[in-house]
Amino acid sequence: MLQETTHFLSLCEVEVYAPARRRFELRNEALTWNQANVSCHDIGAHLAKIRSIEENNYLVQLIEQYDIRGAWWTGVNDIRTEGHYVYADGTPLVFTNWRQYPREPSDANHEDCAMAIKDLVRSL
Repeated sequence: MLQETTHFLSLCEVEVYAPARRRFELRNEALTWNQANVSCHDIGAHLAKIRSIEENNYLVQLIEQYDIRGAWWTGVNDIRTEGHYVYADGTPLVFTNWRQYPREPSDANHEDCAMAIKDLVRSL
């Protein structure tokens, strides 16, 4: 898992009034994935679970509004079992839209956690 904190920001998902209504919040904090996960929990949220192409496209628009170069942590990870990606709460993925070139997930540098990268955001 990446331990450096430079340019990795949090993409928190907050349940608003009911689980079916959600909002996403970009948090401008340089954190590791574990720290980002805790930071989201501290505000009553969790790292984002991207569940559909519609949510993916919404997040693309949200991230493109910000002039911050970098990456936002999402809840997707394979910390427990290499190559078996789940959301931060352990539930299975229901949507993937991995970048095709270079191919992701690549496990480069033993990465375990997924992020949305602004310059590559169309490939969340």
